[in-house]
Parts: sequence; structure tokens; C-alpha cells
Amino acid sequence: MKTPILLVLCALCGLAISVPTCNYSTIGTTYVCFMNSSIAAATDTIGGTIEAGKSETDVKRVTTLDAANKDLIKLVLNKFASLEALQIQKGGVASIDVTDFPSGKCGALKQLQIWNGQINAIGAQDTNIFGACSLIEEIDLTGNQLAKLHSGSLPTTLKKLILTNNLINPNYQTSSFFGSTTSLPGLTHLSLSGNKISTLSLVNLPSEILTHLDFSNNLLAEFPLVNLQKSTKLVSFYLNGNKLTSIPETLVSSMPDLIELKLGSNLITTIHQDAFKLNTKLTSLDISANPLKTLNDAVLKNILTLTSLDIHDIQLESASFTPLKTVLEALANLQKLDISSNSVGAIDTLFIKNVNLLDLSISSMKLNQFTNETFSTLVKLQNLTFSNNEIVEIPDKLFEKTTEMKRLIARENKVAILKASTFATMKNLEVLDFTSNKINKIEKTFFDQFTGLKEVRFASNECINEDFVPFYKNDTATMAKFQKCFDNYNSARSIVISNILLVFVAAVFKFM
Repeated sequence: MKTPILLVLCALCGLAISVPTCNYSTIGTTYVCFMNSSIAAATDTIGGTIEAGKSETDVKRVTTLDAANKDLIKLVLNKFASLEALQIQKGGVASIDVTDFPSGKCGALKQLQIWNGQINAIGAQDTNIFGACSLIEEIDLTGNQLAKLHSGSLPTTLKKLILTNNLINPNYQTSSFFGSTTSLPGLTHLSLSGNKISTLSLVNLPSEILTHLDFSNNLLAEFPLVNLQKSTKLVSFYLNGNKLTSIPETLVSSMPDLIELKLGSNLITTIHQDAFKLNTKLTSLDISANPLKTLNDAVLKNILTLTSLDIHDIQLESASFTPLKTVLEALANLQKLDISSNSVGAIDTLFIKNVNLLDLSISSMKLNQFTNETFSTLVKLQNLTFSNNEIVEIPDKLFEKTTEMKRLIARENKVAILKASTFATMKNLEVLDFTSNKINKIEKTFFDQFTGLKEVRFASNECINEDFVPFYKNDTATMAKFQKCFDNYNSARSIVISNILLVFVAAVFKFM
């Protein structure tokens, strides 16, 4: 006999009730438990045998069935007349066919999620297995083994279709992947991320009102414009993680409402200067991890609406960063900027002047020093990351103006001393991370000024090698672990004072 597999079903039927502990009854390999209008059950087959003497009325009331992490091998939904949402994870269901949705038995179903299973097929050629499901709006088959799709098998009422991390390759198709461009007329969200798609020659986008389209992490070397001509409603478009080598002027020119565009982790070496000229609503752009080496100023000048820009690891060098810096500062609405992993050399006194910036990442840039003015204009900055650089010293007034800072991530540098005065204005700080530095001295009053510090990470340092999550500055045991750092700071301070006194005494004797 198989081990019972728990499925949690919840149907309130207008009543607020808690789910009690279930006492199992065994009917063959089916485990069923009835709890008034809520049901918990476990079975190889959803909707299998109903226990003798138990009312099927309770089954019909079930609206949500959550079968997470269960070894289900078959769906039979005849008994669940009110079922609106079905969620299964890590099941053994290998296919979805017409026997799973018999006529008139799934009229209430709106959401179907089967994640990380073994589904390799949905129905037969042009057979609408969801014919009785006139209300279904979302199908999510993330992490299955689906290699091809019969367009006629999908319900025309769909608004959201998620086929992420399957084995889809249109080359396996003998006809268009979605049939006609209006086969799913109400679809607004489509994800084909993480598949094996290398060509779109047999892919017609199934809707003319798509707002979210995700082709990330595939094998695309180009995106034929014919596939986008009617995609005028797109708000978000993801092409990151493919093999694109250039961004032509016309790629997204037909998308006037585009807000978010991801092109990171491709092989892009050129971006046409007018590529985003018509995208006047674009607020988020990711072109990171591409071998661009330089970025035409005009590319960004055309999208002054940006609030988020990710250009980390585009192989920028100092000569190309200087003119780009001027353009970056012209992005008055910019709130998030990542320019990490670019070798721009030493930074000047005023690194960047975007007064609305909230989040700045400048890691892995071979930076070896800051000045007191480096971040002086970033008065709204909340998150700063400068990990994996060569910073040795934190200037006394580096954070004087960044009073709104909440997260400071400075991992893998060469900082040795932390003084209280340097961080005096950062009372709102919540996360402090100096992992893998060379810290051997910390002023004893260093932590006194922080009123909301929740997370402190000091692993792999010289006088302290530990993380504190959560962090309690008033905890005696916690502070005791920093004692060596405090003692080292006091000893160094005493030596400095002694040296000053010796110099003073020598000067006095010299003039006697």
C-alpha cells in the first residue's frame, strides 16, 4: 500500500472556518477526509472513489485544491463541480486529455497550475479538451516536459499562459505553434521562458492584445519583426538570456506602451541609436552582460523616462564611461542604477549627480578609493553596493548626505577600520555587510548610533568572523564577540595619542 499523500482543499462556502486535523479513511489506494465544507484528501487519482456514506455535496463545494509535492498520476475532476483553482507540484501527471475534463464537469475552473511535473502533451491535434471549462483564465505548466503544443487544445478564454522551463522547440512542429494570430484572443500574458526555442518561423503570437511577453533564456539569435507587428499593446518584453547580437531600430518600435524591456545576457555588440526612440513610456531597461564595450549616448538620450537602468558587465572602459556619465546624469527620473563589473578606472570627486537615485550598484569595478564628495548629491539613496573592489578606507564624511540609507553592502574589499563618526548620519540603516574585508579595529561606540539595524555580516574578517541575523546591539553576548575589535581600536588610538604627546614634548624641549 502506498503512503498517504495529503492534498489540502479549502472551500469556505461563505463561512470562515479553520482546517482541523484530518482522520484518514482508506478506500483502496484512495485516502479521503471530509470536514464539513472543507476537504483534505490524498489519492493517486484526484476525484477518485468517494468514501461510502459521505456526502458528495461537500466535494462539490470545494473551490481550491492544493496538491503541492504530491505523486499524483491522473486528474479526474468529475466530483469537483465548484473547483475554481487546482494547484499541483512535483506530481507524476504525464498528460492532460479530454478524459480529465468531461463535458460539464469543470465549469467553475479558472486557474490550473501543474508545476515541476512530467506533462509532455496537452490533448490531441486540434482537440479542445477544455471545452467544458468556459471560465478558465490561467494555465501554468512551469517545469514540465512539454515539447510541442496543439493550439486547438487550449481554451479560448485564456488570459495567462505560462509554459516556463519546458522542452518546447517549434522545430518539432509540423504546423504553427499557436495556430492563427487570434487563436487565443483574450491572452494578455505569455511566457515561453527557459525552453529550447532557436527560431520563431513557426511561432505566431496567439493574441493581438498581449501586454506581457517572455522569451527569455532560449536560443534565439534574432527576433523576426513579423512576429511583433501586431504586438502593439506590450508593456513588458523579456528577451534576456538568448543569443541576440544586435538591437535594430525596429525591434520594439511598434510598442508605444512598453514599460519594461530586458535584453541582458545576450551577445549584443551594437544597439541602434534610435532603437528606443519611440518607446516614450519605457521606465526599466536591462542591457547587462553583453559585450557592448561602448554605448552610444543617443541610445539613452531618447529614453529620459527611465527609472531603472542595468548596464552591469557591458565591458565599458574609462574612455567610454566619461561621456556616458553625462548622459546618465541627464536621466532625472532614475531611481535604480547598476554599472557594476565595468572597468572605468578611478572615479572623480562627484561620482554621479542623480538626486532621485535610490539604489546604486558599483561592484567589481576595481575602485580603490572614495572621497568625501563621492556620494554627496545622492541625498535619497537607500541601497548602496560596492562589493569586490579595492577600497581600503572609508572617508570620514563619505555618508554625510546619505541619511536615508537602509542597506550598505561592501563585501570583499580591504577595509580595516570602522569609525563611529563615519556612519553617524546613517541612523536608518537596516543591513550592514562587510563580509571578507580586513577589519581589525572597530570603535566601541560604532553600533550605538543605529536605531534599526537588523542584519550585520562580518564573516571572514581579522578581528571578527561571524554574521548576526537578526542583530541585537543591546545583547551583551553579541557585543562581547566584537570585544577584540574594540580593544584593537582603543590600543591603536592610545598609540596615536602617545605619539602625538611625544612629538609635542620633543617640540617643547627644542625651544627651551
